[in-house]
Amino acid sequence: MAEIIKDDDIDLDDIDDELDNDEGYDLDGDPDEDIDTDIDDEETGDAEADDGEDELDETDTDENDDEADAEGDEDDPAAESATDDKDAQIEELRKQLAAKDATIDNIRNLSKETLQKMGVKVDGTVEEALEKANAESEGISVEDYRKARAATAEAQAAERQAKQQAFEALAAADLSELKKSFPDLLKQTHIKDCFDSMADFVQFGKLRDSGVEPKTAYLAVNGDKVRTKQAAAAQQKAASGGKEHLNSAVSKKASGNNTVIPKEELQQFRDMFPNLSDKELRALYKQTL
Repeated sequence: MAEIIKDDDIDLDDIDDELDNDEGYDLDGDPDEDIDTDIDDEETGDAEADDGEDELDETDTDENDDEADAEGDEDDPAAESATDDKDAQIEELRKQLAAKDATIDNIRNLSKETLQKMGVKVDGTVEEALEKANAESEGISVEDYRKARAATAEAQAAERQAKQQAFEALAAADLSELKKSFPDLLKQTHIKDCFDSMADFVQFGKLRDSGVEPKTAYLAVNGDKVRTKQAAAAQQKAASGGKEHLNSAVSKKASGNNTVIPKEELQQFRDMFPNLSDKELRALYKQTL
């Protein structure tokens, strides 16, 4: 028969103490805090290990990329040559800039010495001293001198612009006139492109300034070129024309003989092409019509 436990034998204080001591344990009797701590420590360790591996992988990847880029540059002679050329150009520009700065400094120093020898006191910059000296020589203030100088510069700029506009208008008109006589110039957008060199263009400009007509001036400069093109075109036409060309030769010759050249232009052609006969000059003149 089981022994009956009396209430008097149970100590409630002892039970409370045991319950208090058991708060840190789970159902299997292990301390909860220790378990959680161990798990956290393990997870943290694993995470750190993973991060370390990722960092190593990224480092290895970066190093491999750098090595690959370096190897790629070494294996590409064209890239190395382009880089060397660029560096050389930069270095040359730096030298030119340094030379210009040195020249400017030298001019300023010489100007300062010259002004001082002339009795002009240079307190600030050389430019200011020159402005002051010029203003005093004209009997005006520095401020008025600067205003007058600015007005003069503005007027000169306007004059240059007007001359440029007049030149462009004349060049466009001459080009339009030349295109009527020389179809090979139809694609040109500026008259300077009609000449093989700037020297030829300058010579054409001088002839125009002296009053020579555009066609005559052009032939005077590019006469050989025009004759060569015309001869080549004639040969090509003769080769492709066959009997049709032969049958029409008489009529063309007759019409060529009837071409009349104004006396002034005929004289200009004679001066430009002294080795050609009047008949040949008429044929050349007809081709320019």
